Amino acid sequence: MELILSSNDAFLRKGEPLPSKGEVEIEVKPGLSRFSFLGFGGAFTESAAHVFASLSPENQEKAIKACFSKEGLCYRYGRTSIGSCDFSLGEYDYVRNGDLSTFSLEHEEKEILPLLRRAKEEAGELTLCSSTWSPLAAWKDNASKCHGGKLLKAHYEDQASYVALYRKAMEKKGFPVLMLTVQNEPAAKQVWESCLYSPEEEGAMLRCLKEKNEDAEIYIHDHNRDNLRERAHKILSLCPHLSSGIAFHWYDRTRFSEVEEACKEFPDQRLIFTEGCVETLTNDFPGEMGSYSSFLRYLENYIRDLNSGCTLFLDWNLFLDPQGGPNHVGNFCEALLMGEGERLSLLPSYYAVYHLSHFIVKGAKPLYLESPDPNLLCCGAINPDGKKVYAFLNKAGEKTVSIDGVSFRLPEESGATLVL
Repeated sequence: MELILSSNDAFLRKGEPLPSKGEVEIEVKPGLSRFSFLGFGGAFTESAAHVFASLSPENQEKAIKACFSKEGLCYRYGRTSIGSCDFSLGEYDYVRNGDLSTFSLEHEEKEILPLLRRAKEEAGELTLCSSTWSPLAAWKDNASKCHGGKLLKAHYEDQASYVALYRKAMEKKGFPVLMLTVQNEPAAKQVWESCLYSPEEEGAMLRCLKEKNEDAEIYIHDHNRDNLRERAHKILSLCPHLSSGIAFHWYDRTRFSEVEEACKEFPDQRLIFTEGCVETLTNDFPGEMGSYSSFLRYLENYIRDLNSGCTLFLDWNLFLDPQGGPNHVGNFCEALLMGEGERLSLLPSYYAVYHLSHFIVKGAKPLYLESPDPNLLCCGAINPDGKKVYAFLNKAGEKTVSIDGVSFRLPEESGATLVL
């Protein structure tokens, strides 16, 4: 048995069980999802790669081990942007003048691919999920990679071919892209790279992508939870059996029930979390960036979504500088690790992710945990070796918790992981 506790005054300290039964009894049931658990990871943005390149050799080693070693977060998955996104140093594409014959990953060789190589060397394996933030500006109705706009119908096949070329080029570099999403945040008009698709247009793009990328798992939605089910219903009714699952982000803040209901309504669709972070421009939690409140936010989101049937968690930028960048449009955010040069900090949010990613492994069977106390959040899984992993967040009032014959005390606003 292993009990790990975290609170505002100390992270990842060892705890001891209590001899008597607790007042809060957790019920353990079979998981909602028919899919086994995949794992955890983060995004290899150009900003993350640039910050990594700026670190001292000692801090580079510390950062890689913190994320990808067996002693750290045990990341085995990563997300990449196909072309530039807001967390790039500037706008860029892989072709010149829309000519697909000029496709090259030369830009990625500067800093992104070196980081991918270091990560894979430490992790041993690395599965990539890739998304487009915007097609080429010349292929859009607003002639810009930014400010929304739509992909012109005449260029749907060009975009699908562009994605296929990216996958082929990445595979030659040693990084096969096995998972795709149709479009990052297809209902958001942003000042940075973005592209709008109605559900009908996303379905059409899904068909084109599948024709050019038959061997890829392709996920729809890739946006916030708040309209997940409505949009998924429309796309799946138009394109049954083409998508492998539904991807979602957390920036809606509170619509956790959407994931659980989607898991029940679409049992053949795997649910994956593809982006979340503490954002500063829209931060309605004052003082959250770098504070203990980010630990609580991360742990609540991961626990609620895992318990609701999510089977993969991809955090946003792996690394950022102390300002929350670089970001070419000033959309600064928090990362689990932040620093530059001789400085590197593991933020409280890092330890929240650790409470799950360090213990739950690929192939785990998700469980469904029911708590009689709405302020006690919990989730669980059974690893392939038979070990049971339970994670908890106590939002209010000290409690004594009992689960599977083990009891322990959990202070207010603290987290725990129990391995049996």
